[in-house]
Amino acid sequence: MISKESENFNNTKCIIHTKKDLMVLCLDCNFIPCCIECISINNKHHGHKFNQIDGSSTKEINLLMNNFKDNIYPKIIDRIGNDQFILNESNKTFNKIQLQYNNNNDLVTKEFKKIHDILSKIELDIKKQLTPTFENNQLINETLNSSLNNDIEILSPIINNNNNNNNNNNNNNNNNNNNNNNNNNNNNTIIDKINDFIKKKNDFKNYSIDGNTFEIIIKYHQSLTLLNN
Repeated sequence: MISKESENFNNTKCIIHTKKDLMVLCLDCNFIPCCIECISINNKHHGHKFNQIDGSSTKEINLLMNNFKDNIYPKIIDRIGNDQFILNESNKTFNKIQLQYNNNNDLVTKEFKKIHDILSKIELDIKKQLTPTFENNQLINETLNSSLNNDIEILSPIINNNNNNNNNNNNNNNNNNNNNNNNNNNNNTIIDKINDFIKKKNDFKNYSIDGNTFEIIIKYHQSLTLLNN
């Protein structure tokens, strides 16, 4: 006669094959209940030894249930608790890693901003130093150009006048009076220019004209002055 417990157990569905009723207990797997699918070919319990679930199996079923209650279930609870503890610790550790990562990113951003600000300041300082140096060189260039142009302006008429005098002496012997008047006028102009040249020569310490040339110009100036007198 089949007991009430056996009837209830027979009406229980397999947790793996949910449409099949449990029919046997697997003797090779500590009386694990199995359905017809569990013991079929290509399934886990195929080829094992079995007992039918009937009145004679009540003892084994009770042993199975007690074993689950006393041994397996507490282990499952412990396993879940252990997993939850590890999960919590893992999350705490990752949160610390995440926080450190964010702090490091912020620190790198701030430090590179400081470096950028310093480089920008250095760039501005260098440009400020370059500007007066360039302006000073520009002034020197303008002064030098002005001085040299004045030299050319003063010295060129001396050369031109000397050439004109030689031509006039060779070609105009019959017009001495006119030539003398012209020479006096030219000499006056040249004397003024040479005076201006000598004055500027004394104003510039680093004047480029050599000493011998300057002495010749002074003597030429003196000669013209005597002729006019």
